[in-house]
Amino acid sequence: MLLILISGLLLVSGCSSQDSEPVVRWIGIHSLKGGLFPEEVGDEKRGGLSLISGYIRQYDDPLVFATNGTIHGSPHAYLSKGQIIIEGLNSMGLDALFVDSRELYFGARRLSDLAVIANFPLVASNIVISETGEIPPYLEPYFYHEQSATLFVGLGSPLLEERNLPENIRGLGLIPLEQAVTGAIETARNRSLPFKHVVVMAVGYKADRQSTNQFIDEAIRIPEVSMLVIGNRDLQAPTLQRLTRNGRTKHLLMVDDTIFDGAKTVDYLEVHQDFSRVSQEHLPVRSRVIEPDPVIGEAIFRSSAAVEELLRDQITLSSERISHNPRGESPLANVILDACRSYWNTDVALINSGAVRGSLGPGAVTLADLYASLPFEGTVVLLGMTGRELIQVLQKSGEFWGDPQRENGFLQVSGLQVAYQRTGSHLLLDSQDVRVGGRPVDPHREYTVAVERYLYAGGDGYTNFRDARLISDTMVSSLSVMLQHLRNMASLDSAVDGRITIE
Repeated sequence: MLLILISGLLLVSGCSSQDSEPVVRWIGIHSLKGGLFPEEVGDEKRGGLSLISGYIRQYDDPLVFATNGTIHGSPHAYLSKGQIIIEGLNSMGLDALFVDSRELYFGARRLSDLAVIANFPLVASNIVISETGEIPPYLEPYFYHEQSATLFVGLGSPLLEERNLPENIRGLGLIPLEQAVTGAIETARNRSLPFKHVVVMAVGYKADRQSTNQFIDEAIRIPEVSMLVIGNRDLQAPTLQRLTRNGRTKHLLMVDDTIFDGAKTVDYLEVHQDFSRVSQEHLPVRSRVIEPDPVIGEAIFRSSAAVEELLRDQITLSSERISHNPRGESPLANVILDACRSYWNTDVALINSGAVRGSLGPGAVTLADLYASLPFEGTVVLLGMTGRELIQVLQKSGEFWGDPQRENGFLQVSGLQVAYQRTGSHLLLDSQDVRVGGRPVDPHREYTVAVERYLYAGGDGYTNFRDARLISDTMVSSLSVMLQHLRNMASLDSAVDGRITIE
């Protein structure tokens, strides 16, 4: 039986003739992204640890897991290098943090320090020390729940290199899924743990449909695996399925991180009757439906007081609100890219729309505002690209337009003028409609281009950048360039100048 009630957000996988007490319950906090505090949305608040903790207190001692980008992504996380987030999760009673590639955002050494502070294990079975193949001492391959005899094995995203600075992951590598999961199982056996079931937690794993299907097949064919929790960007709601492999029941939960972004929604799952039935409830974290936990709120307030002072530091002033538009020319991206192109003196600068967030101004622009606008601190590489290669990536960019699940891949530009033609849900681009520095693009000429390393490494499917000539891996982030740029300005102005048009 597969039952999905989207209106009630209750999903059930498996068959049961009668109700039974669940053997294990857990709440999944996906994509927290350093979100200590709730976000004001209209006349209510959404997300934040105090509201999430309010939900936890309503249930009978559930396990609490965090997955898919937890300790980075907010100004508080950035300035404390994750410590405030760990302290907040400690106060909330987190049971395990399943490490994604973004947990290494502050570096392996810093993650090791945070593991000492944490009252819970940091779990990843596929991140290893390259020279030895061993899991780093600050990570655990699994979390073991004794009551249900269940082994929760963590798998980090395969985008370890693409999403981190080289120095932050130096000496680390990834091992294949099957090797990681079977290795974790063998470690548990060597430690004489009497587990009966294995749940593979891989919410940070998101790829194209073919790779995802292959990943699922590899995971569920491992005999001991009873359930796989995997990320997916193409869903309108979480999908819970019951599968059968070699006569054994397997459960698959696919989690769309766009739904859980910032942990404004959490998962509540119950597993019944020796994993014969799994049910899931989709809980929106909203102040209208849940009371915040005052103890957690007070603890977070105390630990973040010093950081709050730094975040209020004024960098410059803005005469207007400079916003971000991911579906066309973005005033905020214009400012960022013009600063980068000027800093490196390149012909062109490009950034994916998903790397830019929020807005600046009007009035004082603070460090908190700046970090919120560039939360990923991507480092920049300088490339030599022919005009033909530039046209190809811009044509690829047009494919993302109009798709809410993929529009973060739409490219913002500096040094270019691009005139797209709208056709259905996508954009078409003729080579004659691209100009560099005011002149028609020359397909044979090489242009200097500044892009973030994420794009160069193939992020958002841009494999074309790998064909370009690498001039320099600068190791300098667009965030630091933007900070320097704004500090040198008495005031900030921005205008849409027609560099991207859509007809």
